[in-house]
Amino acid sequence: MADFQVLGIAQAVKNLQEMSRAIQTRVTRKAVRSATGLILKAVRGDTYKGDRTRRTGLLLRSLAMTVSTKRRDVIVGKIVMRPVSVTGKSRVAQRVRSSKKAKLGNATEMAAFYWRFLERGTKPRTTKGGANRGAVAASPWVEPAFDRTSGTAIDAFAKRFNREVEEEAKKLNTQLPRR
Repeated sequence: MADFQVLGIAQAVKNLQEMSRAIQTRVTRKAVRSATGLILKAVRGDTYKGDRTRRTGLLLRSLAMTVSTKRRDVIVGKIVMRPVSVTGKSRVAQRVRSSKKAKLGNATEMAAFYWRFLERGTKPRTTKGGANRGAVAASPWVEPAFDRTSGTAIDAFAKRFNREVEEEAKKLNTQLPRR
């Protein structure tokens, strides 16, 4: 990973510390969401490139982002594989249901759990009887997309953070009583 330095962030942090905890959390969450969204967009764009072919579309449909607060001081942005409904009439649902490999049973939602196998690959596998089932070659796309866009994401975080702090400061100034 590369080292990054965001200019002007020190003054914005100082201004933010003078605001209430609720405002601090709101501003930081918006900035984290902005940065995580850029990375998610890059990951989505790279999902079906290379040797990953689109069969059902579940892999792309399952990609999502979450922004959560851990403890009181840590706000985390994540790219996750969320469960997707496979009961409706969407193309993805129809393809997943008709796929011979999908053994859904009574399941109504399914997530693309297998992304890890595509990203990192697997070692050669055999059955208990000794039959060879082969290996899945690694075809990374999440980590390269993250590495490629992390600098842009940090810039987007700083830009959104500074803008939100300024907007909140303006709101606070207009709410203060005049003397």
